[in-house]
Amino acid sequence: MKTAAQLLRLADQNLAPGFADDLLLDAPFIAAMAAVYANASQGNQHKYLKHTLAPTVGFRPVNTGIAYQGSDQVLVTVDLRTLSANVRMDQQIANAHPNGVEAVMDLESELSLQAAFAAAERQLIYGSSAQGLADGFSGLVQATTIDGLGGAMVINATGAAARSSVYFLRFGEPDCELILGREGNIQQGATFEQMIPDGTGLLFPIYSRVQEALMSLKIGGIFSVARIANIGTAANTMLTDALIYNALSTFPSNRGPSIMVMNKRSLFQLRASRTATNPTGAAAPIPDEVAGVPIITTDSVRLDETAVA
Repeated sequence: MKTAAQLLRLADQNLAPGFADDLLLDAPFIAAMAAVYANASQGNQHKYLKHTLAPTVGFRPVNTGIAYQGSDQVLVTVDLRTLSANVRMDQQIANAHPNGVEAVMDLESELSLQAAFAAAERQLIYGSSAQGLADGFSGLVQATTIDGLGGAMVINATGAAARSSVYFLRFGEPDCELILGREGNIQQGATFEQMIPDGTGLLFPIYSRVQEALMSLKIGGIFSVARIANIGTAANTMLTDALIYNALSTFPSNRGPSIMVMNKRSLFQLRASRTATNPTGAAAPIPDEVAGVPIITTDSVRLDETAVA
């Protein structure tokens, strides 16, 4: 699988070619996500077949048939959303930069893109829910298999305050993919001049640069994502290996998750739970995987998540 870091690129290379490595430093989840290009409507939509019914199989006696039912699929269309990181700067500030206007606009462009990808990473998790951005695409917490405790892919840590989660994703065409529009190109136009109004309606001159990308998230099926929800800070509500193994058990034995995503608090809780049971009394190392599933640590996973009930 190609990752987002490998597929994203600037349509107009004003910045260094290796920009993705730097710009995604604050978005490690996006950097690790499996990604594909949108395949419909000139990169504005992505269409795929979702299997909803398996074909009938079985054993039969000689000269006896079995009831037959073919497989069934539905066509799913994912609409991509525009990620905007446009740049504006007062001409007096830009003209004062010792290396010139384009240098300071390049710097501002890079900072804007970093902030945009951090926002996009939060959107991957929280989507257009109350804790995400309403104009963005749907995220993990909106998947019907993990948005409530009745979901088969949810493990409840029972925390009542300062709640967080650990998210498990399986990558691949039938499962989770970040969908990138315009073949992964981030539109970046040339610097141009314009007049805009200040807070009182008076006009002043600025330099502008358009930077926009198209993206969305595909969650293919029931076993594509899992979640440990309601992780807290009180005793018996913090992250442990037992909770993680319970979450791993929700996946089919031959279709386990590709990564698990958590924040630093959960990571340190996991480490602390191991230290407490270490027979030597020595501090446990900071974990980077469990049962071969890599841990991606990001600040995008909140510490005040809405309770999963």
